[in-house]
Amino acid sequence: MPGILASIPENELLDVLDIAIWNTSHAGPQAVAEWMRELSERPDADTEGVRRAIAACREYLAEPGSDEEATAAAEAWPTVIRHASSKGAK
Repeated sequence: MPGILASIPENELLDVLDIAIWNTSHAGPQAVAEWMRELSERPDADTEGVRRAIAACREYLAEPGSDEEATAAAEAWPTVIRHASSKGAK
């Protein structure tokens, strides 16, 4: 059964997840992990928009300051210059 993210167009996913992950207090690691799983199962999972949305989930779930956090952030937000790792900074 398709989840809530199935109806969101690929080119809007990153913005929607950015708001859902970073700007709401009710999203937690379990919800973000579920969203990441759901995104991975989409038929368009290999498109740039979905890959970047998955990377945003990975960034949130990564240990703060870890290489995984930095790698995922760079994949989700390739045009953003990051001077220091900090959750929520874009």
